[in-house]
Amino acid sequence: MTEDKKVQSPKAKYYIHILIGITGLLLIINLAFLFKNIQPAPTPLPTEPIQGLEANPADTIKPTPFFTPEPALTAEPGLPTPAYLPTEDMFQGNSLVNGTIIMAVVENGFSNLVVYHPGQDGLQSLTAHPWDNIDPALSPDGSRLAYSSKQNGYWNIYVMEMAGGKVLPITDTPEYDASPEWSPDGKRLLIETYVDGYFQLQLVDLSTGMAVITRLTSGNADSYDASWSPDGKSILYISDSGGKPTLSTLTWRDVETEQSDFYLASLEDPAHPIFAPDGKLAAFSAWQDGHRRIFIVDLIMGEQSLRSIGLGDQPVWSPDGKVIFTSLEDPLSTYITAYDVNSARLVMPAVHLPGTVNGLDWNPTPTDFLNNSWVKDVNRNALPLPYTIQLTRVSGSGRYSLAPISGVNLEYSFLHDAVDESFAALRNQLIRETGWDVLSNIQTAFIPISQAPEPDGVQDWFYTGRAFMLNRLPLDVGWMTLGREDFGVETYWRVYLRPLSQDGSLGKPMRQHSWDINDRFSNDPAAYEIGGRLSAETLEGYWVDLTDIARRYGWERLSALPSWTSFYPAARYSTFVNHSGLSWTAAMRELYPPDFLITPELPSQAVSPTATLKSMKTKAPTVSPTLHPTWTPVP
Repeated sequence: MTEDKKVQSPKAKYYIHILIGITGLLLIINLAFLFKNIQPAPTPLPTEPIQGLEANPADTIKPTPFFTPEPALTAEPGLPTPAYLPTEDMFQGNSLVNGTIIMAVVENGFSNLVVYHPGQDGLQSLTAHPWDNIDPALSPDGSRLAYSSKQNGYWNIYVMEMAGGKVLPITDTPEYDASPEWSPDGKRLLIETYVDGYFQLQLVDLSTGMAVITRLTSGNADSYDASWSPDGKSILYISDSGGKPTLSTLTWRDVETEQSDFYLASLEDPAHPIFAPDGKLAAFSAWQDGHRRIFIVDLIMGEQSLRSIGLGDQPVWSPDGKVIFTSLEDPLSTYITAYDVNSARLVMPAVHLPGTVNGLDWNPTPTDFLNNSWVKDVNRNALPLPYTIQLTRVSGSGRYSLAPISGVNLEYSFLHDAVDESFAALRNQLIRETGWDVLSNIQTAFIPISQAPEPDGVQDWFYTGRAFMLNRLPLDVGWMTLGREDFGVETYWRVYLRPLSQDGSLGKPMRQHSWDINDRFSNDPAAYEIGGRLSAETLEGYWVDLTDIARRYGWERLSALPSWTSFYPAARYSTFVNHSGLSWTAAMRELYPPDFLITPELPSQAVSPTATLKSMKTKAPTVSPTLHPTWTPVP
């Protein structure tokens, strides 16, 4: 056999395959470089100083509620009136123009009474007091307004004469009295009172010119949120006798009363039941699938007639029974809206409010009292703002500085200059509400950018100087407790503080069941898997809702991270942020020059301690005229 005819050896074939593989790899690398070169070049960091709040409108947070109202509304600063306000013509024929809607709304630090008329501009104030007024109820003839107020230091019932604005006390006790409801004849009031650790219903007879009070419920069970039937022979309320709240009715038959219950197995925490004007249907709110919803039920057919008409809470019927007006809460905002009862369609756009709604009423009487001189003289802006912001920019940079917070023992006892006044005001208000200084012993406030973040990134907002973290010690010793709120797949917390005095002068009783987050450490596998345990009983005694008060001063809670059930810090129940409408990126640019930030696409949930052009270390900030931390490069 000639040499040309020789068969190639296996070794030669092996080398040929290697050569082909190397050639292919080189081709792939060249293509990769070619692809990279045709990608858009990243935008460099701005070289000009960031001008504080005007840094970049695109960085402004646009809160998205867990529902999607149409059309989208944006509220003007300090006003509940949206930029787009529906005209009265839109409401003609759908019952919203009939009667009077009265609400208790939080604004400028306090809950006060206002009148809302769809299609007209804004809210008309009825009270502008430096104390809380809640649970308004207009009498059937429109001549009197009952409500609960803390004007004398305790929660009591008052009646306002709409003709002249004169206010008369109905109860004067240290116990919590609230939720007044007029009988159809206007001669009696239903109220709820906190007695011996339970909510009980009482009947106040006003027909003789004196308040004669009769207890309607008793025993070791809560009874609350009562409303009258149109004929005045029954009341509908919430009863919590077995640890699960349910709808109940109490009917007067001659000299005796008869009670019946509606067990709603598929719903959680029913509240605010109210008879329809025809007395056949009732509306109430309850949790279902992570959302607070409005339900309609036929009181004869029971649970089989149950249907939801939409998201909301605190429902009230229109005088003709065709529309339900309701408040609407997402984790960080409050709205009002209305539904058509039959079609379950929205009949008005969701309108943003400045704060929480603490009671609603819709009465068929006209709004003639709005023409009274005393109503026109009530100025809803009469209350001063809870605090005044004093800002000083760092000379020559356009950025802002840090401000010291006094009386707080921290390594870095500073906050951003834009939020230190609101923190001080919140601290003082919590002292007034609880009798002790919970914010004197916080765990964290500002931290410098050189300090490494926690593994879960919970310290993000602390780099901006716009956040603080509560100390968990009060939770461990029983002076603080948590309420769990699930909005869809997100978990939020309410933080409650136990006031120093339990005589009714501080705080108010709560109907929430607390969440024991420390029960995960009790060696119970079930509690460990779900991150704690829900208490079987509602909170006992008087408590202060720190979450609600913090929101009044601009401090918002954060949602728990998905890993919170297994990683304790991820619960984030103790962290409150005052972002003032800024994104994390814009907030960081208010303190730090652009060179200290990582990339043009700044991470929204993480900070790197090496986010500088060179290796840097941070000196602890010291009090100076500018109070701005400086950084010294390492040689």
